[in-house]
Amino acid sequence: MGLRISEVCGLETERIDLATRLLEVRGKGGKLRPVPIPKGLVPELRQWLKTRTIYARAGTKELIINLGNRRAKGLGTKPDQIRKQLEALYRELHLPERYRGAHMLRHTAGTRIYKRNNKDLMTVARILGHANLNTAAIYAKLDAEGLLEAIDNTES
Repeated sequence: MGLRISEVCGLETERIDLATRLLEVRGKGGKLRPVPIPKGLVPELRQWLKTRTIYARAGTKELIINLGNRRAKGLGTKPDQIRKQLEALYRELHLPERYRGAHMLRHTAGTRIYKRNNKDLMTVARILGHANLNTAAIYAKLDAEGLLEAIDNTES
């Protein structure tokens, strides 16, 4: 879905509508935007919401909660906690440094959205919450495969 790490941490259960497959994300500047939920994620979210009710502390609105640390158990997760968990996974997978980081996941999502949606930058910008279409243009630049396809299409 390409959310910023701060947006993931700020997701609130009351802003998730599994029936319409939409969630409201609080982006930069506190603005809310609708983000579609991929079909395959709906059953996973449904299961997590059930599990979450067992562990969440009363009054905790965040979707992603801490299940480990005793003091923070049942409270919303912080960006640094997610970064640490991602870094541990990256190390375990032996990923090169250049492919690590939470923001790399956002870039990967943006590139996939761009490639699989007729290279529509407006769609990328709306899903990722870019106020300026030029910000989404980075995903077109990352599409080296698309450049090869474009040049190959000129040969006929």
